[in-house]
Amino acid sequence: MIWEGEEGEVRQATYAELLRAVEIFASMLREDGIKKGDAIGIHLPMMPETVVFLLAIARIGAIAVPVFSGYGVSAIESRLNAVGAKAIFTCDGFPRRGKNFNAIEVAQQAIKNCPTIERCYIIPRLSKQHFESPFTKEYRDFGKVKCVHLEMSSFEISDYDDELLTQPHLEPTNAEDPLIILYTSGTTGKPKGIAHTHCSFPIKAAQDMAFGTDVGRGTRI
Repeated sequence: MIWEGEEGEVRQATYAELLRAVEIFASMLREDGIKKGDAIGIHLPMMPETVVFLLAIARIGAIAVPVFSGYGVSAIESRLNAVGAKAIFTCDGFPRRGKNFNAIEVAQQAIKNCPTIERCYIIPRLSKQHFESPFTKEYRDFGKVKCVHLEMSSFEISDYDDELLTQPHLEPTNAEDPLIILYTSGTTGKPKGIAHTHCSFPIKAAQDMAFGTDVGRGTRI
């Protein structure tokens, strides 16, 4: 995986490093009481952690619910309430076309009226901190919601936090178990949440990649 931010920062990870990160965050979610069937909001821009969290959510059998990072408070609130989301991933902010957007303020305003939310995971995007460990976790309270400040400054994570890997297994799922809920654009009416399953979503994604973009063996994506 190779990522380049708007400001020119480049981060990359091998498949092995990505898998390790996914296993660690999946174990963290289990440790926090997130389980199979729980809906988790993803209020993040395009960044490496977005990939990691999406795969970690799938790994434990939970349901990912992406909410566009440019949405306002009411749009996020309505979607999280509709699915009964138990947690949300967000960031402090992000750059877009030369301007910085305050993502955490929008997310925290939205979850005030979401009674099912128990965790708010916050990732630094604009205000990168520097820790000795490539992975840190700090809990803080935000009203009734426990905020979890996460930092993953490196994908070189093979030699630390083994206690988070006590359950690195895949959660068994059926082909028709929900994987992700994507909302329609709302051009013909109120936006509707469409559930995609563990079978249908990867097959459709592979079909689009193979026939829509001519991606094949050896292609760098």
